[in-house]
Amino acid sequence: MYLSNNLTALAIIPGLLIIIYVYSKDKVEKEPIRLIAKLILFGVFSCIVAGYAEAFAEGFLPSYPAGSLNYALTTAFCLAAFWEEILKYLALRIGSWKDPSFNYRFDGVVYGVSAAVGFAVFEN
Repeated sequence: MYLSNNLTALAIIPGLLIIIYVYSKDKVEKEPIRLIAKLILFGVFSCIVAGYAEAFAEGFLPSYPAGSLNYALTTAFCLAAFWEEILKYLALRIGSWKDPSFNYRFDGVVYGVSAAVGFAVFEN
């Protein structure tokens, strides 16, 4: 149990520190914590959806031997990068675009980092 708690902390703390750092750089107007939390949850949800989307899409891609360059490139770019980045963008877009708090350019950075950290922490 002790090791499990340490591993969980090691997965969460870097993401938390990144959000705190980016949040502290927002000098114009601090973003509402409720919206940041919402985007973190949207990021977590996008990670779950990405797992299913990648598993589904894998059946439509050509089959290469595991460990080959073609396998690595196909897996990295056609599965992981494609689905994960699109779904993180959708988490950001759906979760924040029409919110009245999204009124400065740097808000996009804060919100984008929040969605990406939610994805990364859950993936870890």
